[in-house]
Amino acid sequence: MGVAGGVGLAPGATDLLVLAVAGQRHQGDDTVARVLAALSAGSALGGLLQRGRRLARHCR
Repeated sequence: MGVAGGVGLAPGATDLLVLAVAGQRHQGDDTVARVLAALSAGSALGGLLQRGRRLARHCR
């Protein structure tokens, strides 16, 4: 339960950190949206690459 809780809290903490830093530097909402979109895209790409590696290993 502890690991699952940590994994669940990490994205929320990242979102809050991005919002806090952007607010502190007087950046607009568009900057926050771009940073969060980039983090989401990187996460999705990493998941797809990891899945591809598992499938390639399974097919050998």
